Amino acid sequence: YCSPGMHLLSSIISKSVDINAYDYAKKMLFGPLGITHSFWPSDPNGITFGWGDLRLLPKDMAKIGFLYLHKGIWDGKRILPEKFLEAATMPQTRTGHNDDYGYGWWISPNPDKQFGYVFSAEGRGGQQIKVVPKANAVVVMVGSGIDKYLGPIDDILGKSLISTKTALSENPQAFAKLSERVAGARQAPLKQNINKASTRKKHKNNKLPKMAKLISGKIFQLDINSLGLKNIRFDFVLDQRTDSKESESNVQLTLNDGSTLSQLIGMDGVPLFSNTGKFNSPVALSGVWQTNDTFLLELDEISGINFFKFLFHFEGKPVGSKVRVQVKERTGVVGDDLVINGKMK
Repeated sequence: YCSPGMHLLSSIISKSVDINAYDYAKKMLFGPLGITHSFWPSDPNGITFGWGDLRLLPKDMAKIGFLYLHKGIWDGKRILPEKFLEAATMPQTRTGHNDDYGYGWWISPNPDKQFGYVFSAEGRGGQQIKVVPKANAVVVMVGSGIDKYLGPIDDILGKSLISTKTALSENPQAFAKLSERVAGARQAPLKQNINKASTRKKHKNNKLPKMAKLISGKIFQLDINSLGLKNIRFDFVLDQRTDSKESESNVQLTLNDGSTLSQLIGMDGVPLFSNTGKFNSPVALSGVWQTNDTFLLELDEISGINFFKFLFHFEGKPVGSKVRVQVKERTGVVGDDLVINGKMK
């Protein structure tokens, strides 16, 4: 698999059919399958991102798997050529590992004696459309950073698909636990004091630390980094006792291309939503002062898979004139040791 190669293929499609790959997919694939909710961004030249970033509902991902399971037939009509599907889901590139590669599909020729041939579409962070022809099954998984759990998940799925004629035995305890977790996920998080228990005593009356006042409204210029961040600015509400809707703390991120993202920060343990993310998609931010000079900012892309944790250490002379940012991302896109330094402008 090669991301630039897939983007080049997207450009070739655009040149061949005079519309970009997304519009062509809506016309030739999504429309016939009844897929009405989707989003697939393009580069500045209007070329659809061939490598990914396609947003689909899980049920619509399953439709694509179902179409391939049934050799291109949907509702009695042929949508895709059978010969193409056969080629796409057979090894075209030998990787030297357990899985080979077809045309956009990972091929597992013999992952398990019980099921044999399996093919799957896989995305970063654990997104999957898995097709198991022998079991007449399509399995869809979505999440952020769940790829490290896919081995155990596959084991569980394998056991559940051992026999398509025998129902799984009931497990009341596990079902009750699952139901409890689902109900909990539907509840809004509870508001908390702005500081963790270890630091609450330092900042009484919900007032932020002195460092917040020193850096609020100031612009920090960051060293060149792989995230493309150029400047960052925080505007903190210095007295958190007010309940005014107009008194939310805010962060502004300026990218190397000159674009600026301005987003609200939930300072009470409840992330605040803004429609200011990539491609105007919603993002949710929360923040907490862990110490007098260390601020943790969490950014969840919601409709995407990225979940960033930025740990800001403010230091230097004068106090707060320099910043060191430790960055982590749940799917591992930035690695384990990304550190960005910066200074106040």
